[in-house]
Amino acid sequence: MYSILFCSIRAYKTLCSLVKWFFETPHTSTITHYMLSDEYDSDDIDYERVPEDGIFIEEWVNEEGEKKCHLFYEGEEIVRNETNPFKRKPYVPWLWIGDKTTEVDLTSALQKYMVVGNTIQLDLILHLIQPHYNTQIMYIDTRTLEEVKFPDHGVRIVADDFTSK
Repeated sequence: MYSILFCSIRAYKTLCSLVKWFFETPHTSTITHYMLSDEYDSDDIDYERVPEDGIFIEEWVNEEGEKKCHLFYEGEEIVRNETNPFKRKPYVPWLWIGDKTTEVDLTSALQKYMVVGNTIQLDLILHLIQPHYNTQIMYIDTRTLEEVKFPDHGVRIVADDFTSK
């Protein structure tokens, strides 16, 4: 009698562990790493810290082909494969972001960097566009709908409090 009870409890614990493992394991098809830099080869990414004038990117692609990237900037320690960027829903701080003078829209280009914990900095934006002497990076704030000049210190991506758990 007791052996059946203990076997049932052990089977239940094993099943719970399996379910927990399945839902906590990142189900991504690929994780790749590359460096955005004018000075370093993008394949030469065996660093512990991001070199000067570089941006290290860890790109995750899920089974549906959606991309999300962790960003590491100059001097930061590179931490690989630590957190699944699909796990927490980010609060996107802008409805539109781009260069006001040329009307270059960066909203969709920055979408894959909308990961909780990332900071979107001018360094990244300037790698995505051809800056001119009169480039003005602006965004329309999601909450206030006001046009805001992109801050020099960047914009930190936080969790969407209403949908994240």
